[in-house]
Amino acid sequence: MQGDAQKASGDAGEVESNLDFDEDGHPVFETIPFSRIIEEYWRQDGGRPVKGTRHTRVLALAGRLRYICGNSPAAVLRVIDGCDLPQRELEQIVNDACSTKMAPFIPPKFRTLLQGLGVQGLTEKERRASVSDGKPDAAAQIDYQGWWQRLRPLLCDGLDDAVGGLPDEIKLGGVLAAGAMFGTYLTRCHYLHYDGKEARLNFLVYIIGNAATGKGFLPDMDRLIMEAMRAADDAGRKMEKQYKEDMEQRQGSSKKQKEAAMDVPHAIIRYCPTSISNAQLYTRFDNAKETINGEQVQLHLYTCEPELATAIRAQVGSWAGKLDLELKSFHNEYCGVDYKNQQSANGIYKVCWNQIMSGTPDAVRKKVKPEHITDGFVTRLAMFVMPDRNFEVIDYKVHTQADHEAETRLRSWGYKLEKLHGELLCPKLVRFAYDWMCARAEENRQNNDKVADYFRKRVPIYMVNYGLVHCVLRDYHYLSKLMDEGKPLKLRLTQQDLDFAELIGDFLYYMQIRQYGTQIQNALENQTKDFIPMERKSRHDGLYDRLPDTFTLNDVIDVYGISKNSASQQCIRYLKRGFVKRIKKGVFQKVVK
Repeated sequence: MQGDAQKASGDAGEVESNLDFDEDGHPVFETIPFSRIIEEYWRQDGGRPVKGTRHTRVLALAGRLRYICGNSPAAVLRVIDGCDLPQRELEQIVNDACSTKMAPFIPPKFRTLLQGLGVQGLTEKERRASVSDGKPDAAAQIDYQGWWQRLRPLLCDGLDDAVGGLPDEIKLGGVLAAGAMFGTYLTRCHYLHYDGKEARLNFLVYIIGNAATGKGFLPDMDRLIMEAMRAADDAGRKMEKQYKEDMEQRQGSSKKQKEAAMDVPHAIIRYCPTSISNAQLYTRFDNAKETINGEQVQLHLYTCEPELATAIRAQVGSWAGKLDLELKSFHNEYCGVDYKNQQSANGIYKVCWNQIMSGTPDAVRKKVKPEHITDGFVTRLAMFVMPDRNFEVIDYKVHTQADHEAETRLRSWGYKLEKLHGELLCPKLVRFAYDWMCARAEENRQNNDKVADYFRKRVPIYMVNYGLVHCVLRDYHYLSKLMDEGKPLKLRLTQQDLDFAELIGDFLYYMQIRQYGTQIQNALENQTKDFIPMERKSRHDGLYDRLPDTFTLNDVIDVYGISKNSASQQCIRYLKRGFVKRIKKGVFQKVVK
C-alpha cells in the first residue's frame, strides 16, 4: 500500500508536466479551472456523493479526469475532489483509475461536458492535428499521423502492396478496404469465436470523404485484388448470357418453342453490383455453395461501390429491402423468401455478403438516418473518414510508372487465398479480443458511459477478422503447407498480429463513437423517455390511501363522500379482496398499504 501511495502522490515535476496553472497557481484545463469542471461533473451526475457511494463515484470521476491529466496519478490526485475520503483510500482509487488502458479518445459524455464549459475537449494529439487557424475541423481532429505511426511497423505482405502508393494519413483506410477484400477470399474458412460458435470473416467497410479527398483508391484496389473472383465468375456469366440469348431466340421461333425445356444454369457468381434485384441476389445466395469435405459451405458474395450515392438512389428500386440483409450479413443469419409469383427465388438462405463502399458525408447521412440509428447498422460499420484536401491539388503524375510487380502480387493473392479451407485455429487471438472487450466494458462501467458501451460489443469481431487476415497474409506459405499435408490450420500468431488487431479495435471503436456517439446518446435518452412504465391508479386507490391505517365506517363516509349503506358495501369489498381485516364491529385495519 505504501508503494501505491507514493505512486499516486508522485512529485512536483510529474504534476507540472501534465497540468497547466493560472496566475494564482490553480490547475486549469484550457483556461477552465479544474474545480469548475468537477463542480459541473457533480451537477450533471446528480450531486456530490453521499456516504456509501463515495468510493464508486469518485473512481468514475478519476477515470474521466485522467484523460485531461495525461493519465498521471499524481496530476489526477492534485485536482480531484476527494469528497472527504481518507487520503490513503483516495490514492488507491486514483491508482486504480489510471492503471486501466485508456481509450484513444475522451469519453463522449465527458467531452460534451467540457465543450459545454467552452473548451474543445480534445486530447493533446487531436489539438495538434487541428487546423492552423484554431477552428477545429471535423476531419482534422483525427490524429492521422498518430494512427499511421502505429500502423507502419505492422504492415505485412499483401497489405503493404495494397497501400504502398497511398499517402500515409489514409493508409489505415486502405488497410480496412484491402483487408476486407482479402478476407472475402477466405470465405471457405471459419474460426471459433469466444461465444462458442463458429464465425466467418464478415466485413462492412465505409470510406467516407468529401469530393476529391482521395477515395479513388478504392476502385483501383478492387480492380487488382478482386481479379481472381471476377475471373471465377466469368464462366457463369457467359452461361447466363447464353441462356438469355437462347430464350430470346426461342420466343421468336415457333419451331424452337416445341423443343424440350431448357435447363436453367445454376452458376456460382459472387461479384455482385449494387444494381441487383432482390430476386437475383437470393439466386446468387442459392447458387454460391460448395461441398468441402462432405459439408456444404455458403460462399460470401461481394460488392464494391465507389459511389454510395448510386446505391442509395437505387433504394427505390433494385436496392429496396436490402438493409435487413446488410444487418443479417454481419452474423451470417438466415433470411427467408416465400412469394407466390413465378419470378420469386423462394427459400431460406444464409446471408454471407461482404461490402465495401465509399461516399460523401452527405450520402452517408442519407444512408444512416437518425430515426433508425439504433437498428445496429452503425455498430457493424468499419469506417474511415478521409482528411479534407482544402486548397490542395493532386500531384502531377503523367510520367509516373506503375509498380507492375506490386500489382502482379496483388492479383495473385486471390488465387492463393481461395485454396485455404477449414477451421483457422486461433484461440490466442480470440482471447486477446475478448480481453480487450472486457477492459472496455470495465472502463465504461467505471465511467457509467452507456454510449461507449453501446459501441464496444461488435468491435472485437473486427479485431479477430482483421487479425486473421494479417496472420494469414504474413504466414501464408506455412498455412498452405499445412493444407497440402492435410493438417489443421493452426496459426502461428505473433505479437505483430496482436498489435495489428488492437490497432483495428482501437480505431474502429474511436471512429464509431466519434461519428455516431451523439446520435446514439440522444436516441438512448429518447428511449428512456418514451418507455416509462405507466403507473395506473384508480380513484378508489387514491381514496383508500387517504384512509387512516385503522379506520371506521364514518371515516369511509367522510373520505369517499358516500352514504352509510354505500360505505358499508365498500368495506365489504375491501374485506373480500384482502385489503383490510376487521378488528371489531365497524372498525377495520389496512393490510395492503
